[in-house]
Amino acid sequence: MPLNGYAEPGIDRNSEEVVQPFELTKPAETREEAYEQAAELVEHPKELIKAQNEEEKAQEQVIKKEG
Repeated sequence: MPLNGYAEPGIDRNSEEVVQPFELTKPAETREEAYEQAAELVEHPKELIKAQNEEEKAQEQVIKKEG
């Protein structure tokens, strides 16, 4: 007997959500591309910090435009 009481209706199991660690400054089109970008940055800590700072500035600009 299936336990569908916890199932969320309307889930498209075929769609692939792309997690964007740097969605404003370095958007990726696929999950693999996003992973490769993040993995490359992790290998270079100074570049990772720089990318994080750029993303934070971009987010602040978006918030200012919305407000």
